[in-house]
Amino acid sequence: AFIQAKQPNLKPLNCAELLNYRLCLDETDQANLRQANTITATIFKDCCSKLNQFSNETDVAGFLKGAIVQHSWIGQSFPAIVANGKNAAILHYRQHNSPLESGQLLLLDFGCRLHTMPADISRTVPINGTFNPLQGLLYSIVLQAQETVEAMVKPGITINDLNARCWEIIETALEEKFFSQGGKAVRPYDHQPHNVSHLIGHMVHDGDAFRRYRNMPLQPGMVISNEPGLYGQFSLTIDGTSYNEHLGIRIEDNLCVTPTGCTNLSASCP
Repeated sequence: AFIQAKQPNLKPLNCAELLNYRLCLDETDQANLRQANTITATIFKDCCSKLNQFSNETDVAGFLKGAIVQHSWIGQSFPAIVANGKNAAILHYRQHNSPLESGQLLLLDFGCRLHTMPADISRTVPINGTFNPLQGLLYSIVLQAQETVEAMVKPGITINDLNARCWEIIETALEEKFFSQGGKAVRPYDHQPHNVSHLIGHMVHDGDAFRRYRNMPLQPGMVISNEPGLYGQFSLTIDGTSYNEHLGIRIEDNLCVTPTGCTNLSASCP
């Protein structure tokens, strides 16, 4: 209102225009978010190299928080999620006090905030450094969905488009590679545990509170998450050996929409 009073010929913006103006990041914000992702990737690699020194989830969460503060006085984008084994099947798990178990998967969801821009990255790693065959199979399904979604991102597509395709890929791959081979699964959801994407701006989850932006065509400068996941208890016999895993797998990158596609800001994070 103050600007309008000082410049009476300035056309007022409606809510949709204001939202777009906020969410289409300028070059400075994009550069800061890219650097926040790079810092987060560096911390992730350092964390992986020290996993054998940590006894429990608390140790890992403490390391992540301390390392992030060392790189940015603003600190974490949000309180990290550090979930070992079956704890990773709990979305937004916060307890962080279970011991790390060799042979289990560890899900990390965390990020560094640089200036006003928050990175939001998820990675799932085997604590002992090696996936067993069932873990590797399920991880490859999630990774396939993530790579397909990234290839789809471009101006004009909507988050709902990406969402529908993501879970279709995961369900199809599970049927072809898991259930058809005798696999059994108990999941705390039917087909979709969460949305594959949200907008990232000056808040980790940006955009309108009711998330009506999911039907809004993406524009250059917008940044979205790309985070397919798979959660529950899975059992399958592979090459004569029976495997039973209660786990959660999520892989999340930050994608910046460009005029012709997108740039993966998290590309430096293995």
